Amino acid sequence: MRVYWISLVGLLACTTGNSPGGLGPDGGAAEGGAPSLCTRQPENVRAQLCDVTASNVLLACDEGAGPPSSECTKTVQANAYCCPVPAEEQDAGTDAPSSASGVNPYGVPYPTDNIGTKPRAGSVRGDRIANASFQGYAPGKTTLGTVSFADLYDPQGKTHDVVIVVAGGLWDAYTPQTLNAIKASTKRIATLAVLGEGTTPGAPATLANLATWRTSHSFATTALDAGFKVFGSYFDATAVPFVMFIDARTMEIASAGVGGITTTQAIDSAVTGITSRAASY
Repeated sequence: MRVYWISLVGLLACTTGNSPGGLGPDGGAAEGGAPSLCTRQPENVRAQLCDVTASNVLLACDEGAGPPSSECTKTVQANAYCCPVPAEEQDAGTDAPSSASGVNPYGVPYPTDNIGTKPRAGSVRGDRIANASFQGYAPGKTTLGTVSFADLYDPQGKTHDVVIVVAGGLWDAYTPQTLNAIKASTKRIATLAVLGEGTTPGAPATLANLATWRTSHSFATTALDAGFKVFGSYFDATAVPFVMFIDARTMEIASAGVGGITTTQAIDSAVTGITSRAASY
């Protein structure tokens, strides 16, 4: 089903100047150098637009402009430039999501046997999902970091019983309806909201898209899988949303398929079906 969902991204403030080279420690021009290409943004903006692998802040300028640049007025969809983040500001503090370390938050190693993509079929147990990691946000957090399936593995049932993965795009209306149905449930669910496409079908999602996604679904762990590079092996990426139920005790794929699940009653029924049987591994 194709339903369009529009997203907005924030503007970035820049100044007229030369290339990003020769920047001072605050992101401005180095002593004796040319004016800075960019005016550095507040921490909350940097968190949404930061390339965490390079610890750089993405800055957007006039489309087609190259250094020296004219006034920068476009969003991150235009040409991007980087200003180094000062070392003292790279520490995400207590607001940072956990890393993909291969162990769950309680120190239990993630399972490595019976890994695959096959869901349960009746009494035949499904494969365990691999411990993929993504750029994303932990529930309720505003700092971009790394999230993984290891973060959601809960063999002792300390916080939740089932992991529900919902993968979709900003253009798709059924994905938010499914996420809202999960949010309204009183079951013990950990939700992984995976953004694969942006505002148009087939267009890989960006970090700026993910920032909008996080704001709309802050109760969930939100993750970027641009172009469904990870989840494309689990479903036909031309049909979204994709919904997967995982037994958090073992990370067995209990069920998976495309199509929205838009009622909380249907969500609860699927969760009960998982929790009412013994763990498969």
